[in-house]
Amino acid sequence: MFDLENFGISSLANLAWPEQAEEIDLIGNEVLNPNDVVKFLVPLPNLKALWLNGNPVVDACSNFTSISELMPKLEIINSTFTNLAGEWAILFYAREQGAQTLEDITSLNLAGKGITYMRDASIFRRMTRLLRLDISGHPEFLMCEEKKEALEFQSLIGINPEQKKGVTFLGQSITIHDVLENL
Repeated sequence: MFDLENFGISSLANLAWPEQAEEIDLIGNEVLNPNDVVKFLVPLPNLKALWLNGNPVVDACSNFTSISELMPKLEIINSTFTNLAGEWAILFYAREQGAQTLEDITSLNLAGKGITYMRDASIFRRMTRLLRLDISGHPEFLMCEEKKEALEFQSLIGINPEQKKGVTFLGQSITIHDVLENL
């Protein structure tokens, strides 16, 4: 784990990570240029978790989440699951209880982690000792398609037409029903 939280870092050009780096935490820095992220972090072949929360690049880059699609193993970005999230990502959030396997997990907090972006809910089937699961913070579980489309439309207000062309919204892969069915 490379923890560089709140160091005032504005450029990634002077930093270097080994190819085996799996987790990089850059929360609360001053990284602004999305090209820095693409040039210096995307090539890391084993990167599974990246935190850039609180950096201007997250808000300044209209299609920031699409950067994660360029990383072949990224399961967590800014504390949210990507569509590649699986066993590693789940176990990441179960570390504090010492879980080594999905079967070891007794309690899991996935509040607001974007579990609907996971490709498959069957992973929850393996959590045979799970007693408590927090999946709050996922309002999309209860939204109809019209409401989701209205929120997407609202988020595009104020963006010029050229920028709108580059914006895509991530679709949900699983629903609350899929999660509950597999528990």
